[in-house]
Amino acid sequence: MTTTTGVLSGKHRRALDSTILDDAVATQDTVTQLIAAIRKVRRSVREAVRVTLSTASDEGGKPVIDWSDTTARDSLVTGLVHDAEAVLAATEQAHLSKEAADAIGLLALVSGQDVEPGEKEGSWRIARKVAKDRVISTVDRDARHGHKSRAVRVDGFKAHLVLEPDTGIVTAALITAANTPDGPTGVGLMAAQSKPDQSVPVEVLADSAYGSGATREALRGHGHLLVIKPMPTHPAVRGGFVRDDFTVDHDARTVTCPAGHLARLSAGGVAKFTPHCRGCPLRPRCSKAAIRSFSVRPHDAELVAAREAWRDEEVRAAYRQQRHRLRIRRAPLLPARPESDRPIRGPFRAGRVEDRSEHSVRLGRKRHRTHS
Repeated sequence: MTTTTGVLSGKHRRALDSTILDDAVATQDTVTQLIAAIRKVRRSVREAVRVTLSTASDEGGKPVIDWSDTTARDSLVTGLVHDAEAVLAATEQAHLSKEAADAIGLLALVSGQDVEPGEKEGSWRIARKVAKDRVISTVDRDARHGHKSRAVRVDGFKAHLVLEPDTGIVTAALITAANTPDGPTGVGLMAAQSKPDQSVPVEVLADSAYGSGATREALRGHGHLLVIKPMPTHPAVRGGFVRDDFTVDHDARTVTCPAGHLARLSAGGVAKFTPHCRGCPLRPRCSKAAIRSFSVRPHDAELVAAREAWRDEEVRAAYRQQRHRLRIRRAPLLPARPESDRPIRGPFRAGRVEDRSEHSVRLGRKRHRTHS
């Protein structure tokens, strides 16, 4: 449509952005998920009904225990895992419909993602860390944990957009689970759409969520110009030196510290200022360790150049102007408070979320076999 009408002719800017879409389904804890998944299999597979359950119940609901009692809690989890194992074993030779196969895959996943072996042989307990790509609800398996910031966690989906900032026209869009990273998704969206004019590079506008070295390198590799806010650097000591206070010669493989001392990079990209730190007057601003160790990570030169360009006030001013315009253009595309900013569910399961079901089944069975 845009190619036919020419509405984007001469428009060589594209803005990358994303936003979290809260899920309407309540996040379920490990016990609730196990019970729900076991019930679902028993409703779908005749052979599973013949299994005598020791802990789970076909009526559902959480067992009444003292949740502050670690022994009682671990005993409950152990019983539920054993019930899940028995149900899964009973279905191995069963003729399965697609619905039944999906239910079995879900049970295999939830019975392995949140538990780990206990101290006693054959016992289980809730894992002390959150599983990667954790299914958060047996009702909506596509929803995932996501983060608006380091401190704010949300559950649901994420909308990824490519917009032309002057007109607000969306040139590409994708709905994914909330834990999908912005950078690789943005690269894919930009690669999938045609350039407005093959002779003129596209200027990509984005915030620091798209500022990793790998993302920047991939976008630049497609011939785009980048106006992307760089990721911040963090000092080893509060208020101390950051990466850009050191000078790295990538060809000579040397690093010069703020005090002017030179160290050579190892094959692994690490430089140690062993003979120079003792007695150095700048050491309190450099490191808490006896010897400062400096690591050069992949895409280092790309990130240093990005931060250098960002120090130009004209670049930052142009970015702020475009970001403000983008927020205005983007507003009509997203739910607004208070009437329509409600958690969502359903529309995103019909092909607009990446299909993770087969992956979840495989991952679930793998985790289950690992812990068994």
